[in-house]
Amino acid sequence: MEDRKTVKSHSSYLPMVIAIAILIILNIVIVSLSLFSNEQNAEIINISGRQRMLSQKIKAAVVHNYLNEKPVFDESTNLDVLKWKQVHENLKNGNENFNVSNSFSLRLKYLNSLDEYIDFTYEFLHKKGDTTHHNLTEFIENQDQFLIAMDALVDDLQEQSELGHGNLILSTLGLSII
Repeated sequence: MEDRKTVKSHSSYLPMVIAIAILIILNIVIVSLSLFSNEQNAEIINISGRQRMLSQKIKAAVVHNYLNEKPVFDESTNLDVLKWKQVHENLKNGNENFNVSNSFSLRLKYLNSLDEYIDFTYEFLHKKGDTTHHNLTEFIENQDQFLIAMDALVDDLQEQSELGHGNLILSTLGLSII
């Protein structure tokens, strides 16, 4: 008779054990999704930082060449501009080598708006004729606007990561309480 009570009391724990297992699995899924999102944001932030540095390198080379009365566009700057454009396209369209998917709408909003700055730079450096002080000033202003736009992208990605981190903590606490 006592064996039946023991079996019956152990079987009453089964729904609770199943509920705990489901909560643990749900918590693992939430954490995994959050980590994946933060990993993507971190990679984009890192690449964006390198893009900013390359933009500044291009600007410095152009100004240096102009001040030294050399052609503003040399082979080294050409390679940097081509790399800058290629990385921009990879960020915009996604690239597995960069660990960047192509389904990130916030990123696309900013990167599509950066096309005009990159196109302006490319056209400025490939146009024929002398570079005037006015043209150089336009080029510098364009580069400065690019940096501002990249800062906005990085700021929004950092804010999104922080929000995701806060949501992750809340969901983990909520699941722990349950």
